Amino acid sequence: MTRLEHVQNVYDKEIEKIKQSELWLHTLENIARYYKFSFAEAMLINAQSENVSIMATMHDWNRFGRHIRRGERSIAVFTSRTDTALKYLFDISQTYGPSIEKSWNIKESADQREKLIRRYNSKYGTDYTELSGVINSVYRSAMESILEDIEREISIFEYQNEAEIKKFISDSAFCIIMTRCGYEIPSDTLDFSSVSEIIPDGLLITAGNLSMKAAHNALMEIENAIRRKDYEQYQIQGHSAGVRGEERSALSEIESAQEQGGVEYKSEESDRYAERTQPLGIGRGEYERIGRTDMGRDSRQSGREGAEIMKAMRKNLPKNWDERVQALAEIQLEAQRQGNELMQELVARLRKAAMTLPHLSDVREWQLP
Repeated sequence: MTRLEHVQNVYDKEIEKIKQSELWLHTLENIARYYKFSFAEAMLINAQSENVSIMATMHDWNRFGRHIRRGERSIAVFTSRTDTALKYLFDISQTYGPSIEKSWNIKESADQREKLIRRYNSKYGTDYTELSGVINSVYRSAMESILEDIEREISIFEYQNEAEIKKFISDSAFCIIMTRCGYEIPSDTLDFSSVSEIIPDGLLITAGNLSMKAAHNALMEIENAIRRKDYEQYQIQGHSAGVRGEERSALSEIESAQEQGGVEYKSEESDRYAERTQPLGIGRGEYERIGRTDMGRDSRQSGREGAEIMKAMRKNLPKNWDERVQALAEIQLEAQRQGNELMQELVARLRKAAMTLPHLSDVREWQLP
């Protein structure tokens, strides 16, 4: 059996399992940590190993400076039954290299909860005091961001009960969000009994993908708020300067005091460096003054030469050069727009036709550039 055939078998078995409401809920809870993947990818990761935490391709791990240990076996996933290009993923436990930032955990960290509430209020002008208010607001905004996608998918699959599928997607997204934030949802709060009625299988996977998309939007909003640095304004000798509030260290205080003449800061290492780099017989202050003067003169000369070169280049251009460039840009934009429209129309026709073919009912949503 090839690797692709194995993944296809896992996929088909999982599709049959998640048509039960209890197993659908269980799957959502398990894949919440993989909210940066599509639903099918996250489902396949969970089906092949429940003991992984942070998954990425070898290329992505290498970008972080980490490398795969020799002999480690990847987990293969694909996006859907009609897009079976395999993606090979490795867990962080299978790699070695520099440590990476820990995952956020607002349930366990009071500091992260406080940052999230404060920064969300600052960004949107709200006045929430409780975490629940922020999460509910993020959840509603995320669902609003995918309403058009939901309506488009429903029209493609010609699903009759629009209100039911919308509620199903909404509840699924809420479950993923709350689980990733570390909070358990009472079993009687969400009703997924309609999962067995969602036919064909392609619509079920699409509903899962839309749920993951909404959850991704909400959770990335939360993650970015937690990880974003604070920027505060402070005054130094009557001049405004922006500093990162959380990273303002003792060095900032030293520099501020130096400006006011209150502290002289130097180390033995800086003195030794000065001895090695200063010309013989010239004092440190005089050397720095000479260096700054020379650099200023060089930069002004370089600026004048650059301006003269640009002026000469423009003289050699046709008189209507700017107009021709602008016209060409407009033609390219119009061609791109028309190409996108044609592609969208073609994709819609292909997806509708695919619904009548066996094993082609879960055509994924195309993402145009």
